[in-house]
Amino acid sequence: MAKISDRVRKRLRRLAWLRATGHTWTTIAEETGWPSADCETLTQKHAALWRRLMLACLRLRALETLAEGMAVLRLALRQDNWTIRRGAAASLVAYQRVLQNPRRRKLARASQLDPESMALGLYLQGLAEEEREQLLEQLVEQQRTPDASA
Repeated sequence: MAKISDRVRKRLRRLAWLRATGHTWTTIAEETGWPSADCETLTQKHAALWRRLMLACLRLRALETLAEGMAVLRLALRQDNWTIRRGAAASLVAYQRVLQNPRRRKLARASQLDPESMALGLYLQGLAEEEREQLLEQLVEQQRTPDASA
C-alpha cells in the first residue's frame, strides 16, 4: 500500500468536510479551484481513507445539527404560546431518547411518561417560585369551590 502524502490527506479532509456540509462536487470544484473529476477520482483512489474521513465529518455535522436543534427547542420552551412550549418539550424528550445509552433506553421505555405529563413537568419547572405558588393557590381554590356546571 502506497503512503498517502500530507497534501493528499489535507485535500481529502477538506473534500470530506465540504461534502458533509452538503456541497455538490460542482460547488466544491468552484470553491476550491480543483476540477470536480479530480476530486471524485481522488476519493476513489484513496477510498478507505475517504470513508473514514467522511464518516468522521458526518458524525461531527450530525452532532452540530443535534446541538442546534436542542438550542432552538430550548428557546421554544420560553415562548408565550403553550402549544409551542408543549411541542418543544415533547421534542426535547425525543432528543433525550436518541442521545441516551441503549441500555438506559430500555429502562426509560419501562417508566415512560406520556408527552403531556412531561410537558407539564417542564412547564412547572420553568415557572418562577411566585408563579408556582400562585398556580397552586388557584388549584386549591378550584378544589374548594363546587363546580358551577354540575
